[in-house]
Amino acid sequence: MSSPWTWSSPPFSTPLPRTGVTFVDTANAFAVLMNEILSYERFAVHGSDMGAIVSALLGHKYADRIIALHTTAPGILDQFLGGERPWDIGGQPPAELPADIRRTIIDWQAGITAHVAVHTLDPQSLAYGTHDSPTALAAWILARGHDRR
Repeated sequence: MSSPWTWSSPPFSTPLPRTGVTFVDTANAFAVLMNEILSYERFAVHGSDMGAIVSALLGHKYADRIIALHTTAPGILDQFLGGERPWDIGGQPPAELPADIRRTIIDWQAGITAHVAVHTLDPQSLAYGTHDSPTALAAWILARGHDRR
């Protein structure tokens, strides 16, 4: 078997044949892949964007198997694992913050809310749209790079 440093999961794949696959399901499947299918006893993980949630879950649930963990989007796992508003990044900033800082936070939230909402509430639709249509994929990628306010 080659070094665990030479393999990475692809950033895009075909849509799953069933809905309801959660971050927890994905982390469990990744652990099975690395341990049982690829035969790595221990491995390192990296995740960005929504993959950071999967990486963090791997680190919590499979700490004995993880030799290193790196994410580009540290956050609070509980936010994405339940609750009434999993897309609500941090809620309203405290009113006592200086107005310019509060505005910066609100602007950032406005720019990322759609991205988080579709990944947490309706990922299957996004998967089919971006997999089937190069135009939809380009639109999604380009929209992530622009200020939406």
